[in-house]
Amino acid sequence: MPAIELSLDRLQRLLGRECTVKDLELDLQWIGLDLDDVNEDTIKVEYNPNRPDFSSPEGISRALKGYYEMELGLQQYPLKDSGYEIHVQAAVEPVRPYIVTAVVRG
Repeated sequence: MPAIELSLDRLQRLLGRECTVKDLELDLQWIGLDLDDVNEDTIKVEYNPNRPDFSSPEGISRALKGYYEMELGLQQYPLKDSGYEIHVQAAVEPVRPYIVTAVVRG
């Protein structure tokens, strides 16, 4: 399984609260992560490759904020028309009747 090394200080800043390694060991399991290794300043966490949001400290802190009931619900992102157009050949419709695209910046 893939793993990510997290700075404890950075994770706590993203969470906006202090947490011990002992707390994280249990809490990370509840969101589907395994604590693999613990050092003085960092922890190594294994995550399921089906969860690419867990490949960054921001994604893990977002999941923990939900678990801690600090931030609940879906994240709202502002949308606006990009001015781009997509042209799909009609021959694709039998195998892909719907298509969705987005331009993500930042």
